Amino acid sequence: MDITICGQTVFGVINSEEDYQYLKSLGFDSAATEKAIDQLKWSSIRTKRNQLLAESDFTQMSDIDLSDDMKQQWSLYRKALRAIPQTYSSVEDVEWPKEPS
Repeated sequence: MDITICGQTVFGVINSEEDYQYLKSLGFDSAATEKAIDQLKWSSIRTKRNQLLAESDFTQMSDIDLSDDMKQQWSLYRKALRAIPQTYSSVEDVEWPKEPS
């Protein structure tokens, strides 16, 4: 993924302290760098969330052989997944819901 910080494009994934320090050494603004790293982390969270939703799509089909209780559990799980970006203000605080079993 390419990102732009202060009008300059940075290539690749930036998600470590070393990456952050490297960008600072190149003269990138600290606040802009932190914001870009945070955006990348949230993008990763959304990608994982979308994958988990796709993997559980089958549970929402009308002809699936699940009890009403299990359908409700899957529905709540998927609702919790969709709400992750609105529920957490920090990537570090994200707690993934448990998949029904």
